Amino acid sequence: MTAVSETIFHTKDLTKVYRSGAQEVHALRGVDFRAARGEFIVILGPSGSGKSTFLNIVGGLDMATAGEAWFEDH
Repeated sequence: MTAVSETIFHTKDLTKVYRSGAQEVHALRGVDFRAARGEFIVILGPSGSGKSTFLNIVGGLDMATAGEAWFEDH
């Protein structure tokens, strides 16, 4: 492995808010994430911590309320 890792995926200030009437549920709050080519990453956390929401957004199944997600230069 080289000394400099090539970032292939990153998020910046990723936020997701679900609204139901006047109630807001903040599933993600300003998530910054970076993954390098060849890395093996595990996402762990308790139920309700935003794991599935994060993966749905980065997988293109859902839209973030705010923030950015990048794959390479897209």
